[in-house]
Amino acid sequence: MASTVFSETLQSITTTKLTELSKKRSIFEEHKASLLLTTQNESNQKQRLGVLVDGVKKCFAVKTAPRKRGDRRGGAGRIVDGTNDPKLEVMLKNLERFLDQAKYDPSISPKLLQDWEDSLLKRLNVQSLKYQYATLYGELVTEWLGAEKASSLPDNISETSDGFEKVKPAERDESRIAWEKLVFEPFETDQMAVSEYLRALFGETSDNKQGFKALQKLHKEVEAFEATLSSPNQFDETVLRWTINGLIASVLLSDEKRGALKDFLGSPVILAEIADVLNMRIADISEWSWDDEVLIEQRRQVTGSYRSKSDLAHFIHPSRIIPVTRIAASSLITLQST
Repeated sequence: MASTVFSETLQSITTTKLTELSKKRSIFEEHKASLLLTTQNESNQKQRLGVLVDGVKKCFAVKTAPRKRGDRRGGAGRIVDGTNDPKLEVMLKNLERFLDQAKYDPSISPKLLQDWEDSLLKRLNVQSLKYQYATLYGELVTEWLGAEKASSLPDNISETSDGFEKVKPAERDESRIAWEKLVFEPFETDQMAVSEYLRALFGETSDNKQGFKALQKLHKEVEAFEATLSSPNQFDETVLRWTINGLIASVLLSDEKRGALKDFLGSPVILAEIADVLNMRIADISEWSWDDEVLIEQRRQVTGSYRSKSDLAHFIHPSRIIPVTRIAASSLITLQST
C-alpha cells in the first residue's frame, strides 16, 4: 500500500537525521572535552577566557574573517559563517572586545571575567542537553514507526495472496538472464577507435571549430553544475514538487509508489523534512556512497514481456542524494519536452 512506502520514507528521514545528529553530537562533545581539559590546565583567568571563547567558536562551528590590516579595534573580525543563535554570536563578539580591553583596563574585575566564563560553560552544557534530548526524541519516533510497521503486517499471508495473477516464470527468468548479461558482461568495443571518433567529433584532431566550442561549453556547464553542488539549501518544496510530478507522469514507478508520491505532495511537512535531509546530505556529499544494493524490479508489459527497471522510489529516500539529483534533472528535461 502507499501508506507502507509513506511510513518507510518517514523512517528513512528519521534514521538519516539521527545519523547526522550523531555525527554532529560526536564532533561537538569531542571539541567540548578537549576545550574543558585545556581550560583546566590554564591558570591565568584572562587567557583561560580567551581560550574558552576560541573553543566555543570551534564547538559551534563559528567562522570569523581575519581582522583587516590597520584595524585597531582588536578582535578576530566579523563572523562570516555563524550559527542560528544570534545571541551567542553577539556574546562572542562582545567578549572578544572586552578581553582586548581587559589587557589595559583594570576596571574589568576577576568576578566579571568569571561570570563571562560561567556563561560560556553554560552555553556548552545547554547544547549538550539539546543533543541528548534530540537523540531521545528521534529514538522514540523510530520506535513508534517500527511498532506501526510491525502492526501493519498481515496475520495470514495466504489471505493477501488472493487475486494475484499467475505468471510464467520461464519468460521472467529469460528476461532476467538477458538483463544480467547486458549489465555484468562487458561489451567489447574498440576503445581507440571510439576515442579517435570523439576527438574528431569535438574538433580536437580536426578543423571542426563548432564542435570544439561545443565541447568547451559542455566543460564549463559541467564545472558550473559541480560548483552548485556545494551551495547550501538547494532543495526546497518547489524543487521536490516538480521532481515528484515528473516521476508521477513517467512510467518508471508502480501504482503503489506513485500513490505514495502523491501523498508526499499533499503533505508540506513531509516535503520540508525530505528537503531538509537532502540539504544535510548534499552538505556532506564527500561522504556519500551507494548502499549495499540497488533495487531492480521486473515489470510485465502489456505484450507479456518483462523489463527490468530501477526502483526510483527507492532513490527518493533522503539517503540517496546523487540519484535524486540525477532524477530531478532528467525529470525536468521530460517535462520541458512534453
